[in-house]
Amino acid sequence: PVKKKTAVATLGAQLQTLRMAALSPAGDRLPEPRSDIDFTPKIAGILQLATELAEKGEQLVVFSPFKAFSRTLSRYLTTAHLDHALLDGDTTPTKRGIAAKRFKERAYPVLIAGIDSMAEGHSFDNASNLVLPSLSWAYDANAQCIERVHRLTSRKSVNIYLMVTKNTIDQRLASVFQEKGDSSDLALDGRLFETDKKEMDLGEFLDATLKDFDPTADTISEEACLAQY
Repeated sequence: PVKKKTAVATLGAQLQTLRMAALSPAGDRLPEPRSDIDFTPKIAGILQLATELAEKGEQLVVFSPFKAFSRTLSRYLTTAHLDHALLDGDTTPTKRGIAAKRFKERAYPVLIAGIDSMAEGHSFDNASNLVLPSLSWAYDANAQCIERVHRLTSRKSVNIYLMVTKNTIDQRLASVFQEKGDSSDLALDGRLFETDKKEMDLGEFLDATLKDFDPTADTISEEACLAQY
């Protein structure tokens, strides 16, 4: 129920709200938080992966789209005694540069990077693991994150983990990203040179997302996830 000054702005805000709900249902920026517990299955999955990778001496980059998720993940990484850096818009460019350099020097195993602040102009070819906890409907934004880690200078194969919450906007965004990615690859081969590429109709996308939603779907208990942690 987010309302903005224009119809397009309202659509964008509503889609952002759905993305936040799928990623951080207890986030304070939601018009109405959907959970009292911020320990979600996505947080649990990242913690498990980060622990396993750290034990093997590997590094992990998590590109986070929202500050609420970044800070929640950082807090749980701290309680799990996993060294990490949190680099988002609240960190000055100078401090971000210093922390990014230390990560590339392997000073800590995990980097939480804000998409808006770290998805351009940085190279993390030292890391061979990337988590995308949420996708944008802008293909370029997602591709930029991948390109920060998957470089021509990457020292080994890169594992990319896309986290999708079933029965939410995540699934439709993942499908769109896959389709756009396939089209981009084909265009590089010249086979889609004359294809008419339309921009996404946000209204149609929102309508389709709402129709996909199943309020009766099975869910994972966040209380059980927290207890297991």
